[in-house]
Amino acid sequence: MLAVGSCGAWSNGHVVPPGAEYPLLLGGTSIPQFRYGDVVWDIAVSRDGTHVIAGGKKKDAQVYDTATAKPIGKRMPHTDEVNRVALSPDGKIALTGSDDRSARLWDAETGAPLCEPLLHDEAVKAAAFSLDGRT
Repeated sequence: MLAVGSCGAWSNGHVVPPGAEYPLLLGGTSIPQFRYGDVVWDIAVSRDGTHVIAGGKKKDAQVYDTATAKPIGKRMPHTDEVNRVALSPDGKIALTGSDDRSARLWDAETGAPLCEPLLHDEAVKAAAFSLDGRT
């Protein structure tokens, strides 16, 4: 099990320092470790288990292939830390929320922005898709 916190990650009772490789379990099966490169504030796994997205202190988010742990597409940049990440139910759209007071939608395969940033009055501390991915 992996939990993410301010000092890095908490994995099976051990703190994983920032910049370390993060072990993940998916349905009880370990998947290859991925390297984000700094403190990870949030992760999300696609519904089909083929992708994971991580966001954090590096002011960006990145999608990884769970079979190879290799990055998919470009990093998705913000101007401040990324607090929350989500993947749409079909895995095609990534959502990021940041201290830069924006939420952004991205193509999960390429990392390309899908629209202008959705601006908020405060830092974005939650991000989610509905089960149908449309509402």
